[in-house]
Amino acid sequence: MIVREANRRAAAHGILSESGVTRFVEFVFEFGAGFEKLPWVAPILGSPALDGEDKIDRLSAVSTFNVR
Repeated sequence: MIVREANRRAAAHGILSESGVTRFVEFVFEFGAGFEKLPWVAPILGSPALDGEDKIDRLSAVSTFNVR
């Protein structure tokens, strides 16, 4: 159930590739189900200038500095 919901949310942010969705699911498990609302995540996922792969790449880059 958690993975299915994360897949749906990833798609809503334009993250469609298998590797991108997998990384999104990993973020859900690492930072929690509401991680999309974190102050360092929301601007990235909400950016219309970034495609899905760019979003997931940026999240990966900044997540190392924003550990719970």
